[in-house]
Amino acid sequence: MKKKINESAVATELREGSAHFRPVPSVPKKTTSKSTPKVTRQRDNAREVPSDKSRQKLREKPLEPELPLPTRDEVQEFSFRLRDELKVKVQAEVPHTWQKELEEVARTLDVKKLELYRFIFGEFLSKVKRKRPS
Repeated sequence: MKKKINESAVATELREGSAHFRPVPSVPKKTTSKSTPKVTRQRDNAREVPSDKSRQKLREKPLEPELPLPTRDEVQEFSFRLRDELKVKVQAEVPHTWQKELEEVARTLDVKKLELYRFIFGEFLSKVKRKRPS
């Protein structure tokens, strides 16, 4: 048998507010003597346009690397040698044009970007033994 609900008590609770859920009186907030206005300025230059003319010349013609590109085998061999090493992630922010160039190099060599990045770091730190062209 279901318990019958006292409808008049429920109606009174809803109309007058529940004793259990009375609204809490609001406490006036203290105002600080200084307030900082929020100012958002519009960018005066587009992100794609370099601010320095000399940098733009460098971007138009990428620098030629001192050494020729490594071979696919060199990159993969280096990455394979590191397979058992304890690795950490390295985060770097680079210009978006570098990312496009690195992706193109990885496609040209037919290697994964991560393998290429490891090789670049390894070469910079003199951990890579490259085969010199004869």
